[in-house]
Amino acid sequence: MNTSIRLLFPINLRSVFSYHREQFRNGNKENFPLAKSASAIAKEGGAIWKSMTESEKAPYIAKAARKKAEYEIAVKQHNDNLNETAMEISTSSSMNTNEDVELEVNSQIVKVL
Repeated sequence: MNTSIRLLFPINLRSVFSYHREQFRNGNKENFPLAKSASAIAKEGGAIWKSMTESEKAPYIAKAARKKAEYEIAVKQHNDNLNETAMEISTSSSMNTNEDVELEVNSQIVKVL
């Protein structure tokens, strides 16, 4: 078994607003590629987000909820993989320790004979 396996933690969650910001930024770049600086676009996007109703925010809320559910599943799988790996390492270590003790006992018997 390779004990140097690197188990990566799932990517962090994003906020509901970040999904709106991403769509707004991409749409604004397409419509006005040179018209505004990034900070002006961000301020405008934030102002629009604040003025939106809950029903207008609903698609972003749904997307964030979907991503959160996927994230929770990924975290659970990650933790299960960590537990499995820890068990394998523990089992492997205890087997190696038992083999080492057995070899030492056998070498002591040979010395006595």
